[in-house]
Amino acid sequence: MEIKYSESENNSVIIYPIGSYEMEDTNFFEQKITEILETSGKNKVVFNMSELNYLNSTALNQFIGVYNRLLKGGYRIIFCSLTRPVETLFNITSLKLLVPIYKTEWDALNSLK
Repeated sequence: MEIKYSESENNSVIIYPIGSYEMEDTNFFEQKITEILETSGKNKVVFNMSELNYLNSTALNQFIGVYNRLLKGGYRIIFCSLTRPVETLFNITSLKLLVPIYKTEWDALNSLK
């Protein structure tokens, strides 16, 4: 797994998980997200899932833990551009009903204005 990010002028950071997110990636994921948010100082987070081609249920559970920790920390978090495998997992687990999801990054960023 790889994680890239960029910053937007509307006080948001866009995080791009890339590749496969499996159980062995959970520590790396949490550390990298914490590092990105501390470095950026932004309080709005867009997870652009367009390059995440696999997410297993163990990793999803940890991902939800990070999501909840960020919410409690005052971050506004949204998702966009889900790949078909990730969207399927979000549907099966009903996560799609609990988190804001947008079709494109542009739509997600506009929702944060």
